[in-house]
Amino acid sequence: MQSILQKYNIHPSKLRGQNFLINKGIAEKIINAGELSKKDTVLEIGPGLGVLTEKLLENVKKVIAVEKDKKLYELLKDRFRNIKNLELIDADILSLDTKHYTQNAYKLIANIPYNITGRILRIFLSGDNPPSMIVIMVQHEVGEKLLGKSRGMLTLLAELYGKAERVCNVSAGSFYPAPKIDSMVIKLTLGIPKLHSEEVLKIAKIGFSQRRKKLLSNLSTGLKLDKKKLREAFLECGINENARAEELSKSDWLKLAEKFLKYI
Repeated sequence: MQSILQKYNIHPSKLRGQNFLINKGIAEKIINAGELSKKDTVLEIGPGLGVLTEKLLENVKKVIAVEKDKKLYELLKDRFRNIKNLELIDADILSLDTKHYTQNAYKLIANIPYNITGRILRIFLSGDNPPSMIVIMVQHEVGEKLLGKSRGMLTLLAELYGKAERVCNVSAGSFYPAPKIDSMVIKLTLGIPKLHSEEVLKIAKIGFSQRRKKLLSNLSTGLKLDKKKLREAFLECGINENARAEELSKSDWLKLAEKFLKYI
C-alpha cells in the first residue's frame, strides 16, 4: 500500500474524504450484494486504488469507473491498462452527465467520500436515469437513517424510491487511512417511485430545515402559509400539530404533499 502511494505521489486527502477500501473481504460482500452477472454494466464512483474495481471487472460485462482525483486516475489507468471491460473516466461525478455512459440498464456500486453521500443518492435515486440497484458504502449513522432506524431526508429518499437493506457493518480498520467512524454497506433495490415523490422531498426539505422547531412552524415559514390553515391540514391528515419532522412516516409526508401541491 505505502509503496503504491509513494510511486504515484498520492497523499490521502481529508478534505476529499479519501479513505481507501483495503479489505478484500468487504469488497467480496459488496460484489455478492450486487447480484452481479456477466450481462451487467456497473457504474463505480470513486474507485480509489481499485480494490473493488478489480473484483467488479471479474464479475460483470463492463465497469464504468469515475475518478475525480488526477493522481488516482493515472494509477488506475496504469493498473488496468490491459483490461478491456473497463471505461475509466476522469471527472467529478457531481457534474458528469452519466446518461451518456449509462444508456442501458446499469447498477451503481460505490465506496464514495461520505461528504457527498446525500447528493449522490439524490441524483441517482430521483434522477432521469436511475440504476436498477445501488450498493453503497456509507457512514454507519447514515446507514441507520437509510434503514429507518432514525428518520431524516435520506430515510424518505430510500422509502420513496426503493427498499434499503443492510449488507454488513464495516470497521474503520477496513480502510487506509482508518477513519474515526465505522461504516455500513447498504443495498438499495429501486422500484416505481411513489406518486408526488418529488413534492414530498421539497416539502420535507423545508420540514427538516430546522430540526429543533416544530414541523408546523417550519412549513408556515417555508411555504408562506398561515398556521391556522396548516393546523387544519394537519388535523385532516391525522398529524399532531406539535410533531417534528423526524416523527412523520412516509405516509404522513405523502398526505401533506398532496395537500400543498400548489404551494410547493
